[in-house]
Amino acid sequence: MIRSLLAASLILFSAGPVFSESLWRTYFNDALSLYQRGYYSQSSKVALKALEISQQEYGQNSSETAETLNQLALAHSAQGKFLEAESLYSRALEIRRYISGPRSEDVGTILNNMGGLYSRTGDYSKAEEYLMAALSITESHQGSEDPDVATILNNLAEIYHAQNKYAEAEPLYRRALELNKKLLGPEHFHIAAAMSNLAGLYRAQHKFDEAEDLYREALKIYSENFSSDHPYIATTLNNLAALYRAQYRYADAEVLYNRALEIRRDKLGTEHISVASILDNLAGLYALQGRLNEAEKHYREALRIRVKLFGYEHVDVASVLRELGSIYMKKSDYEKAVETLSEADDIFKILLGESNSESLMILESLSRAYRELGKTEEADAAAEKFREERSRLR
Repeated sequence: MIRSLLAASLILFSAGPVFSESLWRTYFNDALSLYQRGYYSQSSKVALKALEISQQEYGQNSSETAETLNQLALAHSAQGKFLEAESLYSRALEIRRYISGPRSEDVGTILNNMGGLYSRTGDYSKAEEYLMAALSITESHQGSEDPDVATILNNLAEIYHAQNKYAEAEPLYRRALELNKKLLGPEHFHIAAAMSNLAGLYRAQHKFDEAEDLYREALKIYSENFSSDHPYIATTLNNLAALYRAQYRYADAEVLYNRALEIRRDKLGTEHISVASILDNLAGLYALQGRLNEAEKHYREALRIRVKLFGYEHVDVASVLRELGSIYMKKSDYEKAVETLSEADDIFKILLGESNSESLMILESLSRAYRELGKTEEADAAAEKFREERSRLR
């Protein structure tokens, strides 16, 4: 079955010479549960213990080891540890191909997850290659009308959406939605998720009426399946707020963002990644309105949560630092802007390589900040680097 997994808190145990299947499965399930609840670092640590047990009890090339490697890779990816995740996926893929052949269902699952990894790092051509291979394998085993097929179609749509290839993305989103309706029924909560994805595409195309209709229908379905303070409700409120923000309905957006934030803090705790995400969105909303002190406050709180959950070297940490840098630029605090933007640039380069699109965006701002500080040499160097990287990345 295609699924997404993620991370775990360090618990120390004495390693005995023999482990039972139930002990490995207990650790694995704990790691999976922590991942699904968004506790990625904790899940990683529990998954590492499961990996130790699976390797000692079942062997380096066992299906248990492959399953655990896949889980650990998902956890690492969620924490921005992309190179480690890629290595773990590759090892899991090698084992699955050895055990059950190159086109087994388990191989399809790992290929789907690797496609998601490459999508996160912006390597869309590789993401498409792996997802298309996963789709071919999954359809060969389960047919074209299967929930796992719908999941992969949605993932493919996401990479086209990210590249602004809306004409390619829309039919895939629609097919995934229709498949889920047929297989699960029109009121199943997975339908609401599919509607939200299509609504996001419409929002990006400024088809605001169509997007709002889908978001409201998704909200109705979630409300019929869950309580009014369920995290799924918060997610839809957050998405609807983003739509209102795009329409310059800032007051309406702020109300929904704050309600979503209230739900997530109440249900998930004050230091959950989902809380940080809405803090980011509120900060961006305040920045658009020139409420720079409020924006800075919310970005700093989002940054604190992410550093605590993931450590400093994480792509989301770098992204928040970049946004903070833009706030300092708007406040004409160019010293702070240079410091913060440089930190973001360093992290992006560690995680994504010296030449990457995220650092490219920062170089232009750094050049301006240096020029405002009268540091002409540094400004010219950053501008030249920007031109070189832009040519290389085209």
